[in-house]
Amino acid sequence: MKRPLAAGLLVVGLVILSTIAVSGLGATDEQAVATITDKNPNYSPWMDPVWEPPGGYGEMALFALQGGVAAFVLTYYVERLTDDTYASNA
Repeated sequence: MKRPLAAGLLVVGLVILSTIAVSGLGATDEQAVATITDKNPNYSPWMDPVWEPPGGYGEMALFALQGGVAAFVLTYYVERLTDDTYASNA
């Protein structure tokens, strides 16, 4: 159980470091809104977000958390497949 946790923490750390390194790049959502506004100045969105993460690092933290959870789940199931105690007795 320690390996999946370590892998998840490693992925979270790498994602956080990589997003901090390229934090000057604009998000695709912002680029899409800018393009739409340029092409149609009268455009107004038909829906507002329910919740927006606080600060500029909120989205990056949620993305890193999502990646860490995915790495944990993937590592857990790969380890479980290779573990002899769960292998079938065929």
